[in-house]
Amino acid sequence: MNTLRQDIKTYLAKQDMTQSDFAAELGIDDSVMSCIINERRPAPRHVADQINARTGISLTRLMKKDPRRKKLKPQPPVPQPIRVTR
Repeated sequence: MNTLRQDIKTYLAKQDMTQSDFAAELGIDDSVMSCIINERRPAPRHVADQINARTGISLTRLMKKDPRRKKLKPQPPVPQPIRVTR
């Protein structure tokens, strides 16, 4: 089974279209398209519907995040200065 990235790249090659062109057609930013293709973020429903209609890629695949991606560790809280009142 191909990855989501491979399926979208195959579609773009068949259509002789760049990722930026596809993102513009969908009305989303290039960075959002990149996150969807690389499965760092699931596609919003309205975008997933449009990609599904054009490519045939299932909504389930488009709307889920790749579980193999590492979750970012939460950053430690920034220490706040202590205020002394008199």
